[in-house]
Amino acid sequence: MSNRKIIGPTGMSMTMIILFLLIGTYLKAQVNPPRPINLTSSSVQNLSFGAFAITGSNGGTITVSNTGIRTSTGDIFLIGSDYSYGIFTVECVEGTTLLLMNGASAVLSGSNGGNMTITLGETNPPLPYLNTSTTTVFQIGATLYVGPMQDNPPGDYNGVYEIIINHE
Repeated sequence: MSNRKIIGPTGMSMTMIILFLLIGTYLKAQVNPPRPINLTSSSVQNLSFGAFAITGSNGGTITVSNTGIRTSTGDIFLIGSDYSYGIFTVECVEGTTLLLMNGASAVLSGSNGGNMTITLGETNPPLPYLNTSTTTVFQIGATLYVGPMQDNPPGDYNGVYEIIINHE
């Protein structure tokens, strides 16, 4: 007599149920976003530190926050209210996680000589950010490092800063 195992309808049904559960789990997986993820950004408002005066021999800093608050340290006296945080937009597929890497410090060149350096601050809304629409508006602040009067004579100072936006 041989040792045979007979699989009846009950054993077959159990196998089908397990196979169905495995396939059902596979079908519920998240769909990958289209590749490549297209991302575009554009500047809406330039970052501006406004007018100020150097009142001593040491210089100082001016910070414009991502919410529009301007403060100074050292020998800097703030003048007027014509300053602004930077505003930029990012357009991409909904559900994309955006990460920001500030570029290196930027140098601003003066119209009458001299250079000043800026370092970018945090964004509003903060990054990383999971966008919930195709267009997201970000505000960014920065700190301006001002030297003494002989290094930074009065004039207009301009430059370009870099923001690197990564996405997942």
